[in-house]
Amino acid sequence: MQATHPALPAQVPTRPALPIEIDGLKLTLASPTLWRVTRRDGAVAGHLEYTPIESTDRFTARRLPRGGTRSIPVGSCWSWRDAVELLR
Repeated sequence: MQATHPALPAQVPTRPALPIEIDGLKLTLASPTLWRVTRRDGAVAGHLEYTPIESTDRFTARRLPRGGTRSIPVGSCWSWRDAVELLR
């Protein structure tokens, strides 16, 4: 299932519909194709980036080191759940 961003034309898919919280990690929309992933204590674990590739989706997990300002890519997956697991 895909959702569209309200600022874009309705026919342009920009991100899959994701749950807000999964297994103790909270996903907050940061941009049309980027989610901030936080732990229960509020610490930012990193980001989940969505990239549509032809007829499929790609999700890249980016870890934010403690005290860091730039995220580091830790892996890409076809499944958003797998990408979130990389941030544990």
